[in-house]
Amino acid sequence: MELEEYIEQYGDYLYRIAFIYMKDQQTAEEVVQDVFMKLYETQQFEQKSSMKTYLTRITINMCYDYLRKWKARKNQLLDYVLK
Repeated sequence: MELEEYIEQYGDYLYRIAFIYMKDQQTAEEVVQDVFMKLYETQQFEQKSSMKTYLTRITINMCYDYLRKWKARKNQLLDYVLK
């Protein structure tokens, strides 16, 4: 299957998952775009599970990464403001 077919088949589904975690439309779109970029760049799918399961896991992990980065930035900003 080509990348375009994966985007067509799973894009909306992955967006809904990302939106649940991120609570922001633009950020959820960024996460999904990053998921498909990672799929295109790495091509590490080993077919141990379905493609849907694989992409879902990548999406959730990327959401966690985004949230971790935001928390770190928020803490840095608070430290700067409180000094």
